[in-house]
Amino acid sequence: MHKVVLGGCLASGKSTVASMMRDMGVEVRSLDDIAAEVRADPEVAGELAARFGDDVLDSDGLPIPAVLAQRAFADEQSTADLNAIMHPRIAAAAQAYLESPSGAPGVRVLEVPLLDKTPDLIELAHEVVCVTAPLEKRVERAVERGMDEADARARIERQASDEDLRAVADTVIENVGTIDDLRAKVWVWHAGRMFPAGR
Repeated sequence: MHKVVLGGCLASGKSTVASMMRDMGVEVRSLDDIAAEVRADPEVAGELAARFGDDVLDSDGLPIPAVLAQRAFADEQSTADLNAIMHPRIAAAAQAYLESPSGAPGVRVLEVPLLDKTPDLIELAHEVVCVTAPLEKRVERAVERGMDEADARARIERQASDEDLRAVADTVIENVGTIDDLRAKVWVWHAGRMFPAGR
């Protein structure tokens, strides 16, 4: 099993690439989805309620993301407390996904929002794939999704640069053309992993 960590900054096209990989039969999971599953665990939900208040949970006992975020990011200590509850469990679940046995050879991908924040996961991967795009194109895409331009630029500024991501990537997929251009690049990547030269 070829284990891959897929990353990219805001509006780079990372999630689009992940979707294309799924369409090609690649097993793909998102770290965001893993985090949502961790939050929904009754034990974790209970710890979050104990720290941030019972009203961070809905009537089904599940965390309400917007309310939890408001409390957890109110100050540095609250954020640190959230991370202490969530991060070890998320890391363990992500590691279990990457390392779980498979009955057949293939490719397994973990999509992560910020490559520079996940060094432990990068070490588990056989390959790190980074999706990049020009800054102004990323801002344009973010605005098209409904994000305020100033907010988009501020978020991008706080994230690692494309140069930083390239430094940890084994493969870079440049998202600079049409959607068909991008799909063609993903097909080439996929074919090279499923049928490597010399096999």
